[in-house]
Amino acid sequence: MDDTGVSGTFSIGSKVLRVDIDRRTGSLQGITWRDRLPIVLGRGGPAAHLRRRGLSEVHTEEVTEVTASSSAVRLTWRTGPYRVDGSISVAGDAVRFRGRAHWPPSAPPITALEWPSVSGVLPLTRGGSEDALLHPYATGLLLRDPWSLLMPGDPTVAGGLRWCAYPEGFAGASMQFVAVVGDERCLMLMTEDPEGHAKWINGFLDGDRSLTLSVGHANEDLLHPAISPGYDTVLRVLPGGSWRTVADAYRVWAVEQPWCGRGYLRDQQDRPRWLHEDVGLVTFGINAARDRRPWIDEFARIAGSRVFHITGPNWTAGQDYMGHTPGGIDEWFPDQLHAGTIRAARRHGHRIAPFIFSNLVGDREAREGPVPSRMDLDREGALADRYRFDFRCPATPEARALHRDRDVRLVRDHGFEAVYYDIAAHNVVKECLSQRHEHAPGGGRAIGDAFLRLHRESRSAMRAAAGYTVAQGTELINELHIGSQDFYQARGQASPASSLETDVVHAWIKDGRAAVVPVFTAVYHDYGPVRTDGWAKLSREQGDYFYAIAREVVLTGGLFQLNYEYSPLEVVGGVPEPAGEHYYTFPDGSFAARPYRVDEEKVEAIQALIKLRTSLARDFLAYGRMLPPPSVPTERLGLGWFHYNGYRRSPAYEDSGVVHVDAVGISAWELPSGRAAILFNVDRIPHQLDVVRVIEALATPEVRNVTIKTTTGQTVSPHSRERVTVAPRQGLVVTVSSGTELA
Repeated sequence: MDDTGVSGTFSIGSKVLRVDIDRRTGSLQGITWRDRLPIVLGRGGPAAHLRRRGLSEVHTEEVTEVTASSSAVRLTWRTGPYRVDGSISVAGDAVRFRGRAHWPPSAPPITALEWPSVSGVLPLTRGGSEDALLHPYATGLLLRDPWSLLMPGDPTVAGGLRWCAYPEGFAGASMQFVAVVGDERCLMLMTEDPEGHAKWINGFLDGDRSLTLSVGHANEDLLHPAISPGYDTVLRVLPGGSWRTVADAYRVWAVEQPWCGRGYLRDQQDRPRWLHEDVGLVTFGINAARDRRPWIDEFARIAGSRVFHITGPNWTAGQDYMGHTPGGIDEWFPDQLHAGTIRAARRHGHRIAPFIFSNLVGDREAREGPVPSRMDLDREGALADRYRFDFRCPATPEARALHRDRDVRLVRDHGFEAVYYDIAAHNVVKECLSQRHEHAPGGGRAIGDAFLRLHRESRSAMRAAAGYTVAQGTELINELHIGSQDFYQARGQASPASSLETDVVHAWIKDGRAAVVPVFTAVYHDYGPVRTDGWAKLSREQGDYFYAIAREVVLTGGLFQLNYEYSPLEVVGGVPEPAGEHYYTFPDGSFAARPYRVDEEKVEAIQALIKLRTSLARDFLAYGRMLPPPSVPTERLGLGWFHYNGYRRSPAYEDSGVVHVDAVGISAWELPSGRAAILFNVDRIPHQLDVVRVIEALATPEVRNVTIKTTTGQTVSPHSRERVTVAPRQGLVVTVSSGTELA
């Protein structure tokens, strides 16, 4: 045991990393990395915690046993009938934790082992105002200066991301890490779990206004008196400066896991190429049960490319957002799809995905008696969702058969190229307490695996029926489904002019204290699936922030989406969409008729972005790996927004404001054959940029060819000038290649 000379602590470490541990509690007190100033931690509380159902705490006492060497230590805590055994080891630049909780079968079961709990985290940068808490909430959330932003003890997100469930893409963690990002250093805690066990990824403020980073491991079998995670939790100190440092460090481990086993998206032979290469625009929520031919024709005019329509939910009798859901297969068919609307889309070569509430129990079957396939959820428990739905358990034969048979019939009857599952595998808790289903009562991996199997079976059956790969998509995403989904819908990049997963942080995003960042894209884009985002409207009334939203979605590899879930289509040919024909009405039965017209300035910008996505930068945006963008100075401007496409309880509904953005945005991408920078100007006036700095940022020793192409049809010589002009609401692509054909 190597005593540091500090009272009550001892140290373990490697050549590059040393950690100081409190003898009494087992908590980390400090970390010294590469002989730099130490990160001071610790409040003296226990490093391990136990939780019963409902997350009531079982207090662990002081450490009762310690066995240590120069690079590892074993610790034991006891409290009543419960025992926790933990180990901490240091190898290279990583601190590794393993733990196990166990108890007599007669004792009340423990539902969560929280270990490690790295408490007492103070600002990494002087004052903390430049630091941020990075969390994979939804698909990436940055909370700036969390020591000033968060409120200790608040049970909502205002207190921090506490008991944030994984794997869960809506109100939880889509990946398994949390980090504090500073200018010079980042502190990152992650789990190396290749099987997707249920856990909580936490970053929250303590009573002394210090941060805690912790992982809670779920009891996935409540009949078994132990929690024994078979994977390491790892703490690392990384170079600072950006959330991208954390994303890159996580990616090194993540892309080697089973969910990336199909390899790079560009190499997958059964991928739906049309989705990644031909689609320039997505619509979401068109009422395909009604005649919408004029609007289908209008979207074809606007896009000039293939449009992908994800329909509204009411293509089957009674299904809508107001609690009307079909049950068995006989309630889903015959469908109510409007033949003229479908033919119009086909005439333009558009693709269609019917919207399916894929795992909800039907209204009628719920009224008529017990539903064998129903998930048995503890509504007040550790994994409780904020919303209230009756779910089908994916581990039941009934749920699997309905899912498969419904999908196959849709494809067989209509030749659809895609299906879309809402409130599905990525925003449903992975818990079922039933003792009658094909899993242990609890949750986690068994439920997650059941969702994967359910989707695989449907995919295989649809391919057999159609003779081609039918694209599958979901509302949101988590990393376990990288290999099982082709696209997902998100709303975060439209914040603050959007609703749903960002509602809880709307005020912070609006005033700049929080930001949605594309962490999931940075880690997984070149493995798939593709994001569709934007929550946009074509009206002048939405405001000019529209241009920045569209730019952000396209330049980060997504498909730009126009959304019609909670508000009508724009006026076409002088005709508004009849309000009474929309599938959504507010709870009081009303619906805001908004006879807003198509803004042709927005149409021109969309067409320029579509050219980037489907032509000039197609391969990079479809299949590339996202790189940190070159740092090129540009002017800032304020863009106004008004959000009317939402439900009334949303804090964003009919809210408005101004967002300040770079006039010219830039992203960078890499393929085996080269790199590219993609730029877009959202201003009404042209802007000049130092193109030499862009080229230098992309250059590698193998570089031979540089090309610059614009969405206005020009080819610019990179040697003719040091500055290049980006036209108003237009883009350009700087490609630096080895001279070989782009993949």
